[in-house]
Amino acid sequence: MSLESEVAALAAQNVLLVQAVTALSQTSSTLLGIQASVIASAASAADSANSAVLAAANAGAPKWVSGTSYTAASGQAVWSPATRQVYRCISNVSGTTDPSLDPSHWALLDRLGPTIQTVNAASVTAVAGVHYVLIYTGSLVTVTMPASPAEGTLIWLTFNNGFYTNIINFNNKNHMGKSYITEPTMTIDNDGVTLALRFMNNEWRLI
Repeated sequence: MSLESEVAALAAQNVLLVQAVTALSQTSSTLLGIQASVIASAASAADSANSAVLAAANAGAPKWVSGTSYTAASGQAVWSPATRQVYRCISNVSGTTDPSLDPSHWALLDRLGPTIQTVNAASVTAVAGVHYVLIYTGSLVTVTMPASPAEGTLIWLTFNNGFYTNIINFNNKNHMGKSYITEPTMTIDNDGVTLALRFMNNEWRLI
């Protein structure tokens, strides 16, 4: 083969290579566009579902009545006569202060998901369906899990107080395959971590 022929053949191969790379780039861009569209559609659907479920829950919430006893363990939700918004009981109360003005006992249900409660004390006893954010910096914090959790109970814990010695007390329940008799507690040696624990098959498990 002559030099001219070899040069022509290489030039033709280069053209084909450029065309293949261009086609691959266009395909990749198309796939990225499809992926973005799918993600956006899924997010929109999730938001719609959340809104629908929350609206249904809110519709069933009774009006808050001054002086009535409400308990955190049952996760009671009421709507406030002052703001018309729905609040969940996070600490037992039978007072006369409207939920909108009583953040120590009530948490606003502004979206579907767990009630978020900050913990600015050295200990807290957790209840179902609440996300606890530990901010107390005076010492380590001990979180005691519910004494009689129902199957499927879910609790979130965020450790954000600068300590690497915070403790979860499992309250005489097994956890992660370990016996509460030999290991009744767990030390969380990481700050800034969030854990989700679900009570399943008579023990607490990380999910």
